Amino acid sequence: MTSGRRNGGRSVTAYELACFSFLAIHIQVDKCQLTPYINMGKGRGVIQSFRHRGLQRLYERGDASRLNADHVQRLRLILTLLDAATTPSDMHFPGSGFHALRGNLRGFYAVRVSGNWRVIFRFENAGAYDVDYLDYH
Repeated sequence: MTSGRRNGGRSVTAYELACFSFLAIHIQVDKCQLTPYINMGKGRGVIQSFRHRGLQRLYERGDASRLNADHVQRLRLILTLLDAATTPSDMHFPGSGFHALRGNLRGFYAVRVSGNWRVIFRFENAGAYDVDYLDYH
């Protein structure tokens, strides 16, 4: 199946649009097969700092041993998208439950993982800081 868009004279498939243009348009990225992103050098991507060590280990080394096994696939997707984001609103994809936080977490944004579990982060100077994985409800 191809879309009506053209890329250098060749048709672009719906899969290519979904997997490679997810930041430009809102689509359902949960159905894509994204390769987990592993940061090989600190400070190379958008994510600059972590609060949760297990999440940091997943991001830097692909080590999911300190995370809920049921959440690992979703966490990989969230970290991949967050590392490619240029603004906080880039994390607003279908099913993300993206929202700004209030109260003592004012200045943070949240993305739904599962149930009450969220990945929260601050976005400042085109970087994501204090990335955390928690049940804040």
